[in-house]
Amino acid sequence: MAQRQQSPRERRAVDGDAVPACAHARPSVRATLAAMLGSITAVGVTLGLSTPLFSVVLDRMGLNAAAVGLNTSIGVGATLVAAPLVPWLLKRMGAVALMGCGIALSAAGLLVAAWLEAIWAWFVIRFVIGVGMSLHWVISETWINHVAGDTNRGFVAGLYSALMGLGFAVGPVILGLTGSEGMLPFAISAAVVLVAGLPLAWLRGAAPAMGHQPGQTTLGVLRLAPVIMLASVISGFVDTATLALLPVYGLRVGMDEATAVLQLTVATFGAVVLQLPIGWLGDRFGAATRWSAAPWSRR
Repeated sequence: MAQRQQSPRERRAVDGDAVPACAHARPSVRATLAAMLGSITAVGVTLGLSTPLFSVVLDRMGLNAAAVGLNTSIGVGATLVAAPLVPWLLKRMGAVALMGCGIALSAAGLLVAAWLEAIWAWFVIRFVIGVGMSLHWVISETWINHVAGDTNRGFVAGLYSALMGLGFAVGPVILGLTGSEGMLPFAISAAVVLVAGLPLAWLRGAAPAMGHQPGQTTLGVLRLAPVIMLASVISGFVDTATLALLPVYGLRVGMDEATAVLQLTVATFGAVVLQLPIGWLGDRFGAATRWSAAPWSRR
């Protein structure tokens, strides 16, 4: 039996974005990569600024390190809730619109946190911010993987990680300059994450098909690549623990706030410097080389 042809409306839904009637030609691969990388850099700056900001303020509120870590884990754990919903949401909203919603959700959460300094509320707010960030993160990584060529995918992935790491390094510098008191650091965090939405304006209608395969489940993916998934868990654990708790440790041993926060800039230096060489090696010598070198990128 012949398959029914998809209507233009259905094809746009699969591609992830409605194309305006006056739309121009689709952006080139380079333009798409530049827009996505610029957007993820701004998100990295926001995470690098807001994560230690929450930790320092919660510490000042009197929470112990375990409670500060729990607050951070709720934000990261929001990914477990939001990520499985992304394919379903993509069909209904489109990639750019969904990323924009994630950005708006994160910015709103940051501004509410500045206005409502209540410990119980910050756990809810952290979850909301985590959902927004995860929407952007899941789609951007998938999109970049689609548009990167087979010959340079490792380099592009390394550039993506390097720019994200650069954001993690710049965020603490901003916090060291503004301090954690008052509205200013929260407002800057919200403004930077809103900037992440600007490059997306060039990508309307350019999203590739990102729907998951029928019958594919999260458990199935875990069984397909358990080593990769375990490595991702370990990497996420180390990164999140460092961003959230290193400033608290610095404050507890007598450092001033600016110095305690700036430790993060030093800690992320290896991730910035080594990602590109590791990606380059992976393109030329295979994934095994990239995996064997990966631990050194977190030094």
